[in-house]
Amino acid sequence: MEKIQTFLKKYTLIKGKEFDLNFFQIAGFPHYEQISSNILKHFLENKFVMKAFFNCISLDFNPINDFIEYVKREVETENGNRIDIVVSTNNYVIGIENKINADLYNPIEDYYSYLNNLANEEGKNFLLIVLSKNKVEMNSRYKNILHKEFSAEVKKYFPELLTSLGHRYFLLFTEYIANIDNLEGVYYMNEEFVRLAKIDDNFEKIVQIMVEGQRLRDDLGTIAYQIINDLRDDNKAFARTRVWKEPDDISGTAVFQDCFLGEEKYNFTIDVVVGFFEFEIVIFERNNRGDKNFKEILEEILSELNTNFDIVSSDGETRAHYMEKIKSEEYDKLLLVLREIINAFNKYVESKK
Repeated sequence: MEKIQTFLKKYTLIKGKEFDLNFFQIAGFPHYEQISSNILKHFLENKFVMKAFFNCISLDFNPINDFIEYVKREVETENGNRIDIVVSTNNYVIGIENKINADLYNPIEDYYSYLNNLANEEGKNFLLIVLSKNKVEMNSRYKNILHKEFSAEVKKYFPELLTSLGHRYFLLFTEYIANIDNLEGVYYMNEEFVRLAKIDDNFEKIVQIMVEGQRLRDDLGTIAYQIINDLRDDNKAFARTRVWKEPDDISGTAVFQDCFLGEEKYNFTIDVVVGFFEFEIVIFERNNRGDKNFKEILEEILSELNTNFDIVSSDGETRAHYMEKIKSEEYDKLLLVLREIINAFNKYVESKK
């Protein structure tokens, strides 16, 4: 432990690398398959994008001599099923089933039969492709391309695409590719931290800190479960309780939610954050509808309490923060405060029956 203490004294916090949000994250639909398929369909009409796609399945497509006859969305088979994208070039008919987070549950045999018949009519070869975030089960009926493989291949043609698409559509396409990389969790090492880890026995120290940190995180989660259990007999207003662990923080949160109040059926929620140094109590609306009526109900519930809350409204959200610091060793005090809050909610619910 002395070595770790010495290491921590000398360690300077390294600011993590920040990445700008891509357009699809900003718009709020980075995982939507339909949006992804619509955009992919549009850009597959470009010969260099098609070239990159063909490269992924080891087929040749020459942007000079080969041509694209059509690219269609939601192509219906004879049995009423729909293939996400169907591409027809001078040599191939290709069906594409686009998957991001969903499993492959589609009627593959029907897709295969439809593409086979269509290719025979047009006198071409055919393929069924499953384009997916993660590898899917092998099947002789289709080939599997990963989104990250397509991303890596298409980047080779960015110079040609800038010319052929123009600046406006090239920007949109690069945002589409950036979103693929984001969904794949493209990993960027913090080079400064790697250099630090390679010095002497720093790596062993870092591993031990990580292990002990995870144990501490688990312990804080256990305390959050204990809070819920200790208040089980008191709680009547909140229909659902659970524990939440923030992925990038050493803490655990006891969550009391599904207390629906008011004509708007506001979902009142209490978060009890179990931190390393202290407890934090926050009351808010689960769907972020912190409007005037919600605030009035919240103020009425809290008005008879001996405890002090700071009610803050910002960006359309209202939150009540318990102002007094409750230290981590003051567990009994925390339970007294929470019982008072929960009983106030119980009383309000009863008064509205």
